[in-house]
Amino acid sequence: MAAGPHDARAAIVGELEQLLNDVRWTEKGHFASASVLRGLRLTLGVIATAAASVAAATIFTDKPGVAGVFALVSALFSGLLTFLKPEEAASRHLNTGRRLNALVVDIRQTLTIDAPAEEIKELRARVAQVACTKAEIDESAPHIPNLSIRWAGRRITRGDFSFERPGHRQAR
Repeated sequence: MAAGPHDARAAIVGELEQLLNDVRWTEKGHFASASVLRGLRLTLGVIATAAASVAAATIFTDKPGVAGVFALVSALFSGLLTFLKPEEAASRHLNTGRRLNALVVDIRQTLTIDAPAEEIKELRARVAQVACTKAEIDESAPHIPNLSIRWAGRRITRGDFSFERPGHRQAR
């Protein structure tokens, strides 16, 4: 028995809602990664700067070993900043999150504006286009560390972000 247009439309809407959920989780993971990396940059930078300041302040004292230790600490943390480049990585995650947010808006508009009236064939093509766009974004995106995924997941399940779309109740 062939599925009717109502069944096909419901299946397409279901697939769009699943894509929307997936995109939102990935988006929040990238935003969490950007936040963690910005915090890392700040932490490494403050430690490097403070250690350099202490090294400079103690260089002419009767304890040159202290100045040397703090100079080494400063060099270590400065090296980590240079090697890890947390600001660049944070920027890549932030840009990916923004691209995914644009896709969220696109999916939401498809669900709320287009899905009720659009032809099934056009809606099906729209689902394929959204899936391709998500795949392209994912392919060029940096990896989301597990720490960021767990942090974003806790915030999502706690309800920090509203995932409702007009006319629908949010499932918790």
